[in-house]
Amino acid sequence: MTIHSKADVRLYRFKASNTLDAAFAGATAMFDARRGADFKSITIRRRRIGFVQQSRRGLTHIHYDPQDYQGGAVPPDAHISFVRVAEVDNAGVARPDGPILIVPTPTLMSMPRPPITLSGTAPAVAALPTLLPPPGSMHFVFPRYTNNVKVTNTSGVSILLSFDAGQPEVELLTGETHTFYDITTSEVFIRGDGAPATFTMVAALVNGVYE
Repeated sequence: MTIHSKADVRLYRFKASNTLDAAFAGATAMFDARRGADFKSITIRRRRIGFVQQSRRGLTHIHYDPQDYQGGAVPPDAHISFVRVAEVDNAGVARPDGPILIVPTPTLMSMPRPPITLSGTAPAVAALPTLLPPPGSMHFVFPRYTNNVKVTNTSGVSILLSFDAGQPEVELLTGETHTFYDITTSEVFIRGDGAPATFTMVAALVNGVYE
């Protein structure tokens, strides 16, 4: 993983959870990576994986093995993981966690069109006058672009979702299933209308791997 370093950030704090809802509520801390560093977890260092000469100007590189942090809410490498990163500024103050990064299993990433299956609870957040995704919505990011996303509203209230912070939300009614065909997106903003709303989602990733 590579992060574009910010001058006002001292380090990046990595957290993970084994469910989408747990990651949204507050993921479990795994490790800190200093700005501009080439962070490698203990297994990566022992196996000398990723030891190549490359420019790190303006970048922070992270190579970690999930097995080094497995336990409790942090899943093993063989399970899907939900990762969040919090910036810690130069004064040592942690900023709010960033979006939830969906980290699929290694097996899926060897396929040309791997499916990502998700289930979660969209928080109840009031709408904005602009109809754009409001602050406090669940925001998650896929590791690759998708070309099909199927969403089912399994709750008793409507769900509002958008695939970009700058675009208006669309509504899925109670019990509705909708497939967004041939869309290219890598992120989702989702919330419940007046109450938390459960949902399921299946997304096909464009992995660029062909046999």
